[in-house]
Amino acid sequence: MIQYEKNRKAKNMIYGYVRVSTISQVEDRQLKALSEIKELEYENIIIEKKSGKNTSERPVFIELLQKMKEGDTLAVTSLDRLGRKTKDILSVYEKLKEKKINLIITSQKMLNIEFSKNEKGELVENTANSFGIVILALLSSLAEMERNTML
Repeated sequence: MIQYEKNRKAKNMIYGYVRVSTISQVEDRQLKALSEIKELEYENIIIEKKSGKNTSERPVFIELLQKMKEGDTLAVTSLDRLGRKTKDILSVYEKLKEKKINLIITSQKMLNIEFSKNEKGELVENTANSFGIVILALLSSLAEMERNTML
């Protein structure tokens, strides 16, 4: 069980999520990439060793998404860390937007989701990159195709 509230030192938290498909795989590359986000504390990097095939079969990821609050940030190294099926990736992306959770994808910054406060103090999405959803659909389809060719 992850101690989210214990780690919640500030109003808005940044969590890193690292996923590898098998226990024998090493997560060093992802950890190194996430360590370059200076606001991300190491103890807030969550590691899961599960296939990305079905988001519903990743309990650590599901728990993380449930615990995250409006204004928090989720950081991953690439889109396929969110999932390997187009439908799952788009669903996660929409859930993050609904909950007003920022998303950092270190290798694909054009897909980041950013919220900022407007003059009323409400969090609103930065829509400067509205083309990102088109790229998201394309790249998530490629992630699914890549997984299918590995089987």
